[in-house]
Amino acid sequence: MVPNIKPDYVWIDKSLLIVPREGSDSYQRSPRQWPDRLRYSTLIPSKSIGSGSMVKHIRQHFCWALFGALTVIRRPNGDLIVMDGGHRLDAVKQMDAISAVPCLVTAIENVKAEAELFRAMNRLRTQLSIVDDHRAAVVQGDAMALKIEAMVRKAGRKIGAVAHTPKAFRDKGAIYCLSALRRAVSENEGAADASLQILSALCEGKPIDEYMFKAFFAGEQKLRVLKTPHSFAGDLREVVLRTGHDLISAEIRRERLNPERKTGPNDWAQAVARAINKFSGMTVVKLSQPGPKLGRRVGGKPVEIASQIGARNFNGADAHP
Repeated sequence: MVPNIKPDYVWIDKSLLIVPREGSDSYQRSPRQWPDRLRYSTLIPSKSIGSGSMVKHIRQHFCWALFGALTVIRRPNGDLIVMDGGHRLDAVKQMDAISAVPCLVTAIENVKAEAELFRAMNRLRTQLSIVDDHRAAVVQGDAMALKIEAMVRKAGRKIGAVAHTPKAFRDKGAIYCLSALRRAVSENEGAADASLQILSALCEGKPIDEYMFKAFFAGEQKLRVLKTPHSFAGDLREVVLRTGHDLISAEIRRERLNPERKTGPNDWAQAVARAINKFSGMTVVKLSQPGPKLGRRVGGKPVEIASQIGARNFNGADAHP
């Protein structure tokens, strides 16, 4: 339950205000550049796209009416934590003419309540990115977020700060598939964990993107049903690593951009299997469901179908004596 406490309106010395961006209880955004949809486009060519460009813009075009009041939390130890307005505070800290800023101050009893309030506030005002939401959820103690964070750290990775950052700007030690990972953990935690672990090794020195993860997760689920072989991260680990990132990635991309039809994760999983089998020179991975192909007559022409039950013709009799 988000605490409902009436705040006090006060002016506070800017040097006393803290934005929690580092440490175990950090949950706020890092200093932002221009919105992702603009940052890598030509829509704002006159603006810097370097770190902190939003702060620079606020400082250069400062206006009290637009600045408004910062939302501040007073912790039991007296620390004043900026809940909303970190970029505005960063800007005025670089302005010698301003020493104090207007704040709405609320006393909150613990950092988990702060993180909960931070999430609720941003969901109401602006769309909170999934990465920012995840960071706040970790501090809040959300079970799913903690599980995902532990899984990512186990893989020796971190969560990429911007989900749609172009590949050239991506952190090579990060994952850029948080949304897909969250859905996968909800659907099949074991397969999600195994997929992330084998991808961390396969993509050494490279970021893990959404398409690679979805392909391996779909394949991992199929392998766990078929049980021969059992897992990309288990009995197939060595052959996956020998095949290598570049061959597997190229095969996924070829399938994903197939001009003849729209494809999805199950098709991309088949692409992973093809890459491994091509490299090995034999069928090492087969993701299709086993079972004999059956002949059924429809309109006088035989049609091949697959079944686990057995070979039957249209009338129910054995199709193959």
